[in-house]
Amino acid sequence: MTALRWAARLFLIIVAGTTFLGAALVSGAPQVEDPGVPSARDVGTGRTVARLAFAAMRNNGAGYIGIRAEELPGVARVISFSNPSLTVDGRIEAGPAEKGSVRDGRHQVPHTATARAAIQIAERTWLNATLSGQGNSFTQPGRIAAKLGTVQLSPGLTEAFADLAIRFVWGDQPGPAPTLDTVIPGLRVGGDFVTARIDMPVTLIRQVQALIGRYPEDAVDAARASYLRLTRFEDSFRRPATMAGLFRAAFPDSSETVTPGASSGRLVAMLMASYDPTFLRFLDASAGRTPLCLPEPFIVTVAGRRDLALHFLISAVFSANRDSDLGDALGEMKELSDALPGGSGFSFVDLAADRAGLRLGQLLADPNLTAETQARLSRARPGDLFPARALGLEEGLSEAEFERRFGALDSAQYEAAVERIDRALDALPIYAPLLR
Repeated sequence: MTALRWAARLFLIIVAGTTFLGAALVSGAPQVEDPGVPSARDVGTGRTVARLAFAAMRNNGAGYIGIRAEELPGVARVISFSNPSLTVDGRIEAGPAEKGSVRDGRHQVPHTATARAAIQIAERTWLNATLSGQGNSFTQPGRIAAKLGTVQLSPGLTEAFADLAIRFVWGDQPGPAPTLDTVIPGLRVGGDFVTARIDMPVTLIRQVQALIGRYPEDAVDAARASYLRLTRFEDSFRRPATMAGLFRAAFPDSSETVTPGASSGRLVAMLMASYDPTFLRFLDASAGRTPLCLPEPFIVTVAGRRDLALHFLISAVFSANRDSDLGDALGEMKELSDALPGGSGFSFVDLAADRAGLRLGQLLADPNLTAETQARLSRARPGDLFPARALGLEEGLSEAEFERRFGALDSAQYEAAVERIDRALDALPIYAPLLR
């Protein structure tokens, strides 16, 4: 009987502990305010930071990522806009002067870079997290602390949990797993900047990609097989010149029912054949360097324009892999970036191609509509996928002209322009199933 009572008590303690921990980690509302809609300059800043991060991670050696305090709000707007379930902000704060730390006759004031994030994990359920870093050397790891919900972790505990997470992601890869202080071996935080030294092995990046990947094996297999079929030598003189022709070649009429995963793989194969064979890495994180002697990509156009075909296909790939929200945001931000000086200008025609591709991806991703959509694609003709009247939309708008006429991406004027595009797409029979 005593053993039974102790078992009951242990059960109640576990339940109470789990309930307490859950209440401490999650909340019913985000604790980070929505930073708003990004401007063209925000997108330009975000693009620069992303390029630095990409270069630092691809080098398989130490690289640097830096950002000024005045740029932090803009980057936060770009990240939050790209991920509907994520809201972030960042700031640099000054702490009290450290005793005994004097330089040029003045006390040194330590600064802390803080990034806060609210992640929606379910309806009315948010995980609020804070990451703070303090450091003044490119050669010494910074002091990084985390806070999850109301649970504050010390720098030592944060590093221990981070090392455990890295070892889990590393898995059974050869060699010892890196640690937090080797991945971020140096950190500097000043009053108006934060710069991190990054040394992330390519193996770790690929493991992260494999862990978060949502792409089934049939997508990878379909991408490889379709690419070989689209580029085989005996068909080199009959390669399609229009996107409709490329779809007919990628989705030939047959009794075979292609799965949604395989459909997304065929879309990637279309990008590989008409633009760049390395697009396979979008699905397969383990894809190595592209072998030599690959055929030259062939030209595919929409309404005589190659750029529209690229917009369409990339958006379709995102959407077919259930990343339509991200694909939509990236399409709009790409156009905002083009509106900056030196760009081609904001184009509603490009945006129409993006939105058309998103719709096709949604159709292929729906198991109830995949077969019907494939049958339509097997007999697609120019004009079936993209409305010709969209070519009458405005293009080449500068940042100033776009803001004067349309304001921001959440303005009524901009939403009305997007609605006109959607009505034109609604009129095409291939997209009719989405209106049922």
